Amino acid sequence: MIPDADGFVDVFTTAQESEALVVASLLESAGIDAKIVPPIMSRISGDGIHQDFLGDGYVIRVNPDQAEDARAFIDRSQDSSDEQGSSEQEE
Repeated sequence: MIPDADGFVDVFTTAQESEALVVASLLESAGIDAKIVPPIMSRISGDGIHQDFLGDGYVIRVNPDQAEDARAFIDRSQDSSDEQGSSEQEE
């Protein structure tokens, strides 16, 4: 995983802005500094031309020191969400 200019790395990607906001908020509440990178980003190319490009979706990035904890937290959150959804379907 390649760190961005701030040294942050990707831990989660989604097509839904609302999901990105929830995941980032949950990470922040767990003490993990997270930021959201939108799918449309701007950059200045080597020749100084400003370009917009479309990414893969909303990306959650965290400090590399917290990346493993962030991924584990996201996995646990998704597992509990999946379990809750299946128990609601059984009712």
